[in-house]
Amino acid sequence: MDNLGHWWSLLAVLLIIIEILTAGFVLGSFGVAAFVTAIVAYIGFPIEFQFIVFIAASLLIFFKLRPLAQKYLAPKKKVETNVNRLIGKKAVVIETIDNFRQTGRVKIDGDDWRARTESQEIIPVGREVVIKVVDSATLIVSST
Repeated sequence: MDNLGHWWSLLAVLLIIIEILTAGFVLGSFGVAAFVTAIVAYIGFPIEFQFIVFIAASLLIFFKLRPLAQKYLAPKKKVETNVNRLIGKKAVVIETIDNFRQTGRVKIDGDDWRARTESQEIIPVGREVVIKVVDSATLIVSST
């Protein structure tokens, strides 16, 4: 065991490869720590010091850099707001929808909304429509 740098480098590469196949930056943090330890080993420090460096680097990277990596590398989940959850739902026309006269109201989930159509069609009272877009306080709908 003249120089353990090769073994630390091999361990680092293996951990990084496994990290690529998984998620969470857990094994990756140990892989980076192994690279740091490989440098220490190539310099010629004793094995006891190498293990201390590996443990210290692992803890530092895991608890300090892992949260940053997760913040910037994790996919962002789109959270639908209350209004956007209406898109695709069905509503009932309670006032004739006529874009030309700027009239039209629909009821959905017990709430009364102003409504307009995607096209210029007139949709009578009682008809079921599908919500396509929410534009401020107006629902853009189409007939089903």
